[in-house]
Amino acid sequence: MDYQVKSEFVENLEAPCLVVGFFAKRKLTPTAEALDARLGGLLERLLKRDDLSGKPGDVLVIGNTGIDAIERVIAVGLGKKDELTVESYRKALAAA
Repeated sequence: MDYQVKSEFVENLEAPCLVVGFFAKRKLTPTAEALDARLGGLLERLLKRDDLSGKPGDVLVIGNTGIDAIERVIAVGLGKKDELTVESYRKALAAA
């Protein structure tokens, strides 16, 4: 499997899979909010429906985004926004 890191606006991004973060209490990161707007609120709807709390390592895989440019999204919990550390970030990346 090939991995690639791109630095561009999520509104224009095309990829087989995107990884975005969300904080405790299902608060989306700014990038995840922009992606959610592009997906018509799909991320927020699915997070509210699921039992995820947003703790580091929580994972929600969305296999059908409804748009051709992005086949799937992996939303990863980052914990409390004001308590984000290198260690909790690594845990989130490992979970993804």
